[in-house]
Amino acid sequence: TAISLYMGLGFGLGVVIGFLIGGYLGQDSYWRWIFLINPVLAIPVFLLIFGFHHETESKPLPLFDFLGYGLFILFLLPLLLIVNSAKQPWNTEGWTSNYILTCFALCLIGLIGFLIVESKVKNPVIVLKLFKDIRFLLSCMGIAIMGVIFFATASLIPNYLENQLLYEKWNAGLMMITLGV
Repeated sequence: TAISLYMGLGFGLGVVIGFLIGGYLGQDSYWRWIFLINPVLAIPVFLLIFGFHHETESKPLPLFDFLGYGLFILFLLPLLLIVNSAKQPWNTEGWTSNYILTCFALCLIGLIGFLIVESKVKNPVIVLKLFKDIRFLLSCMGIAIMGVIFFATASLIPNYLENQLLYEKWNAGLMMITLGV
């Protein structure tokens, strides 16, 4: 139920409001105002948090796994660089360039190191034992697949509407509301 509510409200309502505001500000206003929406929306969220979530008694926190976190960053950062840079015009060699191969090696080192460290640390960043539960594993895979499809759709369709069909940003935003609904 909690995951369903998160998916429905987070993706659905977020997309409807996001595309409406983004389309309007991108078309009829100064487009950089889009970045000022976060503080405006954060105030009611903070008030709701303080109103409904009461403070629990403080307990000593376990030591943070800095090595695991660093290795996770060493895995993710080169992976993002690979995905964003492999087909860029400046990367004339594409997937076989030294830059991409170096990023791939760093990504692999980060992943292997992360898995080794997280399986041995007392307080890991990601508790890998949770993935032994098939329901948890399938839920995470479902959310990951949904996220990839959703965010690819949410970024490619407005691009298509604006560049190929020559929609104005506001009209593209209105067309994208159906994605959230």
